[in-house]
Amino acid sequence: MQDAESIQVLLNSEQRGALLPFVGQEMTVTRAARQSGSSANTTLARVKRWVRLGILRTVGEEHHPRGVSKVYRSSADAYWVPYRFTSAESLTELARAVYLPLLDRMLREYAGVGARLGGDWGLLFQRRGGTWNILPTQAAECRCSPLDEPLPAALLELETLVLTSGQAKALQRGLMQLLEQYRHGAHPHGETYNVFIGLAPAAV
Repeated sequence: MQDAESIQVLLNSEQRGALLPFVGQEMTVTRAARQSGSSANTTLARVKRWVRLGILRTVGEEHHPRGVSKVYRSSADAYWVPYRFTSAESLTELARAVYLPLLDRMLREYAGVGARLGGDWGLLFQRRGGTWNILPTQAAECRCSPLDEPLPAALLELETLVLTSGQAKALQRGLMQLLEQYRHGAHPHGETYNVFIGLAPAAV
């Protein structure tokens, strides 16, 4: 995208959420409003504007007892926005809006695993660098680890590493390769797990 007005649709959290039902699939205004939690009138007004901007296009009609509904679809399955149309603040807010709800959900589910362990399990609070590190651990007299086979697969780690640029790129590639390995090897009858991976140079 190169048009500032169109780009704002993606940078605005409410409009981005309302646009999502149309991306990569055919959708009526009524169904999109239901999925995004917006009113039908608000969604219709947005759709008319998005069609004018070229973000959506009309792809057909649906006939039903009450009449005919237009069917829309995004003009592309993905949108590229140059960094020059954003700022550090808007990128930070965008990352928070997209990823914080997912991270919050994963943290709740991780905490739930700890609560279900019960028994001799507890939390070990220890200093790591300039912050606290909290690990699920059994009482000192127990010879068990969260990695033991019978226990649920749950992991939460935050680490500050001192790396060369080459090491950091190797870590980035290794993490992505590991994720791709399990993404493509997903078992059709397995359980669903949330995985959150992040890597960024620390601010100086």
